[in-house]
Amino acid sequence: TTRIGREVQQARRQRIRHRGSERKFIERRGRRQTHNPLMHPAAFRDRHGIRPLAVGRTKNGGYAFASETHGLDAMGATYLREVNPGEIILVQNGELKSYQVAESDPKFDIFEIIYFSNPNSLFRGVRIGDIRAGLGRQMAAEYSERQSVDPHSLVIGIPQSGYLYAESFAEELNLEYQPAITKDLSIGRSFMEPTQEKREQLRDRKYRFNLGMIAGRDIIAVDDSMVRNTTAPYIVKKLKEFGAKSVSWENNSPPIRFPNFYGIDTPEQDELAAARFTVEQIKDRIDCIDLGFLTLEGLMTAVKRMTSQDRDKFELSCLNGIYQIPIGKRQIFQPASKEKYAA
Repeated sequence: TTRIGREVQQARRQRIRHRGSERKFIERRGRRQTHNPLMHPAAFRDRHGIRPLAVGRTKNGGYAFASETHGLDAMGATYLREVNPGEIILVQNGELKSYQVAESDPKFDIFEIIYFSNPNSLFRGVRIGDIRAGLGRQMAAEYSERQSVDPHSLVIGIPQSGYLYAESFAEELNLEYQPAITKDLSIGRSFMEPTQEKREQLRDRKYRFNLGMIAGRDIIAVDDSMVRNTTAPYIVKKLKEFGAKSVSWENNSPPIRFPNFYGIDTPEQDELAAARFTVEQIKDRIDCIDLGFLTLEGLMTAVKRMTSQDRDKFELSCLNGIYQIPIGKRQIFQPASKEKYAA
């Protein structure tokens, strides 16, 4: 016990020398890191576990760490477990040594499930893709409660992450699903580009439309979420140009009304569509016949159904403006959209 205590204290001192005050840094940024504090491979995760971090065993008997379990799969390693919130894992003499150096208070970022994590990665032993399919079914249930369902409608997914949501949405409502829009996979995520001009340039290059599937149909377009609302007006306009009779737009998350300060490059709040406009105003800007967002209650109900994790285990600041880790003097304003979607 004394030896382990000395190693932990040494690790803590090394962390302070390495980062200044690592705990303060972690509290502010929601970080996970792999580094070498004791001349051995090591990994640590902030006490809220806002970002994923996993450990696996390689084919040659070594150990590997990856931000998602999919990264372990890609290198042929076998997933062992998550690095726990507040935990440091050291690899010493071919063995894993675990030290809980901060009190665990899990607050996993819900946007990892909605959008960022690879669909083949695991969260609490469940594929992210399966969780997203569950959200699509929940969205279908809320859609059918909000309005009547036309059995002749065509459901399409917005590439790439919208596909899983759209397939389960269509299946739940017994509607036809087709991949009527495809994407050039060599082009990255446009919403992370720094200027509107660059975002629009990427957007115009990356989508391809199947005219034969679209013409003459009432379209229900299903996406994962809406950030700046750069993509939706463009796609709705294109669908109508290619002969769609009508277009509805359904998002499998509540409105994103607040920026994320915990390691994800999301825009300033005044660039978020749902912070500046009401849902009805966004609908008018898109020019669709229906604009839907998954309710926060529905989102968390579906996530618990799939993962058995309660709402208080998640970081929801981009949806409700409640920041689990202090954000300092950053300014947050009351958004325009106050509907039930983000209650």
